Amino acid sequence: MNAHRPDPPAAAADVEVRGSLIRRLFLSSLLWVVATLLAGGFVLTFAFADYVQKKFEADLMRRLDALIGAAEVDELFDRLPRDDEALARFPAAVAASGS
Repeated sequence: MNAHRPDPPAAAADVEVRGSLIRRLFLSSLLWVVATLLAGGFVLTFAFADYVQKKFEADLMRRLDALIGAAEVDELFDRLPRDDEALARFPAAVAASGS
């Protein structure tokens, strides 16, 4: 036999071991990629939800401050009529107050 050529059973075992190693490396890298994507997705989801909630609360407080600042009351806490440009931005609130 040729000295440079391995026996057929040894060559088959070498290919099987190499195939197993490649398969394990591929599966472990796939596992890490999936785990990283899931972790990143959860982090981004919670960060975005927190951002949206803070933005909504800030906008709500800004509108509430503008509405409170545009309202005037007398001693009996009845709303006084005003022709203010700030009240024009809140037509639903003005209509609900009975003015």
